[in-house]
Amino acid sequence: MRFDLLTAPRPPAFAAFGLEAIRPLWAGVRVTGLKPRRDLIIHGDKERARDIYAGFFTLEGRMVECRGRSVFALTPPSTEFAASLHGFGWLEDLQASGRALDRAHARALVGDWLTRKRARPATARLLQVRANRLQNWVKAAPFLLEGASAGFRADFFSGLTTEIRHLLLPRWQASDRMAATFALAHALAGLTGLEALLPLTSRRLAQELARLFPDGFVPSRNGSELAARLEALADLRLDFGDCLAPLERALAHMTLSDGNLARFHAAQSNKSILPPPSADATLLGGYARLAQGQTSLILDAGPQSVAQSLLAFEFSCGPERIITQCGWPASGSIRLQQAASRLAAHSAPCLGTREPDPITPKADCGLAAQGGAWATASHQGWAGFTTERRLFLASDGHNLRGEDVLSAHSATSDAALFTLRFHLNPSTDARLAEDGRSVLLAAGLQIWSFTAKGAVLDVADSISLAGLAAPVPARQITLTVANTATGAQVNWALRRVA
Repeated sequence: MRFDLLTAPRPPAFAAFGLEAIRPLWAGVRVTGLKPRRDLIIHGDKERARDIYAGFFTLEGRMVECRGRSVFALTPPSTEFAASLHGFGWLEDLQASGRALDRAHARALVGDWLTRKRARPATARLLQVRANRLQNWVKAAPFLLEGASAGFRADFFSGLTTEIRHLLLPRWQASDRMAATFALAHALAGLTGLEALLPLTSRRLAQELARLFPDGFVPSRNGSELAARLEALADLRLDFGDCLAPLERALAHMTLSDGNLARFHAAQSNKSILPPPSADATLLGGYARLAQGQTSLILDAGPQSVAQSLLAFEFSCGPERIITQCGWPASGSIRLQQAASRLAAHSAPCLGTREPDPITPKADCGLAAQGGAWATASHQGWAGFTTERRLFLASDGHNLRGEDVLSAHSATSDAALFTLRFHLNPSTDARLAEDGRSVLLAAGLQIWSFTAKGAVLDVADSISLAGLAAPVPARQITLTVANTATGAQVNWALRRVA
């Protein structure tokens, strides 16, 4: 669409495309300066910066040598190379070097691109490429403009204005809307003169975030992935805090009292960038979260993705993670990933060696009238059985009680070993009492006692893979019921004694 259409006489149909609402904004956009610099994470490579200065551009697995010519005048070796070149993500490499020489070279390259105008290839005008270019220019603006001439500053602001005006037009494809919206939001966060765009961009950003992050969660329900996405949007928090609030609430929901994220669905043991909520009983994103005193618990009662963790939970008190799971390996080993994805690698009810069918549990939670918090979840992932887990956390956080019930639908339901697993953090020591009726746990300076009835109590070997290249030894508490033909009911309690 040519931009002179925006100032030409309009047939009535143009109103249906939303251009009448955009026209005054489009005409009034003009970048005038930079907002106060914020701390940005630069992921560039100093070695690549030296290559760029020497005239070697390596992008998308292909390399070109400039040999004294402008890189923008060369025939790109692939469409992907051209998109990366005109998206200007490589400016981060020049930023990372910290050399004044690379700053001047970056200005020269941007200035060269700005003067070419009609000589730019069609790839440079693609919506996704425009959006990448705008975001990368905004991010690099403080670096480019430090010590720059008035002429370069004016040309650069004019180039930014042009890109923003292009991205203001309505977009019909979801991927285009998303790219344009995020680029405009970053422009508003980093540049002045765009204040009139705030209401429109806020509305669009809220819509895109709600579509991409249902309930504030990523589709994988992986807390580490959510943290990475939120970190990438960190520069928008000042201007678009309301839009990002659902993501921040979801990330805090996935944070245990030790300050680390829960490890469900291949999440690593990352330190959370947000503090955990205080006293809480909330069901969000398929996770029930209970928090009382200094203790917190997160129960997976949502759709399963990378790993099978139906009704599994993690539990921490203060700085100590006590009940956890085997975690996801950092080595990339397929064998270890397959082991970590099984239900037996989680603190969950298991029926023999059978993996439950893909199913979303029914779940609920709340605060008890007498104090404390409760959660309940059930599923029918095993044919012929219903499995239900009920949890109660006392108001001081020092008493966790659980009841796990396996109900057989008929007398002909296949019997199998019913096992409850409680994987312990590697730093937690577990000692089975001589009478076999309790387990004493030592976690840091804390002492806990685990008791149960309705099952055989034992302590067995386990492993921890969380973020590690190779497994390290750990322990697990097991509760086993051998005869499940008519179902089973197991009650257990974890109490702090010191």
